[in-house]
Amino acid sequence: STQHTAQAEPALAGAGAIAMEASVDPGLMARQALRNYEPGTGPFAAGHSAAGHKSTGAQQWVVAPVAPVAAPPERAPLDGSLPRPRVVPGSLDPDRRLYAFCAVPRDAARRAQRGAEDALPEAEGLLGRGLYCSTEPEAARVHGLELLVVRFFPGRRSPGCAGGLKVVTAPDPTGRWREEGFAGCWLPRGVCADSGPRRELCLRREVVARATAHRPGSWLSLDHSWDVRRTEWLLVGGDPSCVRRWWRRSELVQWSALGFSAGAGTFSVLLLRLGFYRCALSAAVVAGMFGVALI
Repeated sequence: STQHTAQAEPALAGAGAIAMEASVDPGLMARQALRNYEPGTGPFAAGHSAAGHKSTGAQQWVVAPVAPVAAPPERAPLDGSLPRPRVVPGSLDPDRRLYAFCAVPRDAARRAQRGAEDALPEAEGLLGRGLYCSTEPEAARVHGLELLVVRFFPGRRSPGCAGGLKVVTAPDPTGRWREEGFAGCWLPRGVCADSGPRRELCLRREVVARATAHRPGSWLSLDHSWDVRRTEWLLVGGDPSCVRRWWRRSELVQWSALGFSAGAGTFSVLLLRLGFYRCALSAAVVAGMFGVALI
């Protein structure tokens, strides 16, 4: 019995060791191996070969460093889930109608006024390829071309276009705004020294809904100069420079209309206090009319 007991002791010890190894957490064993690892040792260290290395005691492991994988650059998707570059806030409204001057050849102008979709030609300029417009007739006018007033909806989405006018502070001749899904690109006046006709506002041709001839002296055509000024007021609101933004808006304000509106409003209040209600109402109407024409 003593001999059987002596033979059974190694078997019990081996079974206990197996049971102990089975109960050890594999994660704990890996952390201990990494803690005890010393660079320059192990079967794959410099000066040792895997075939000639003899392990003494526990098996040694060498953890090779893994180079981090660079994440791909994030691009602003068309659904707007990632932050987009600076954009004119009012241009994101799908029902917002904006107006601008555009100079095109006479044949293209006639076809555009009849409603042809591909009549307005796109050209290359400081902002890449697109339909170049301006908020000033002098800047958009080119010798030999006819001046039109185009109405466009920059907030309406279409395949490949998420809408909005991108604001840039430097020329973009490659037209990155198209790849980013914008309807157009606007370079504030005074940022770039170039004052050519193809530098201020560049649009996708498909966002333009209508084109009319600019003839302010004719009784047969509507003058949209006031609409273009309101568009410029909206665009200036997206200028990143606070000083340039307020300075340009102060130039757009009709200070004479503001003075008449303030005077008529004050006179309306005076007549109201004196009891002349009808006259006060008439003065208030005059003040409102001048107030609408501030821009």
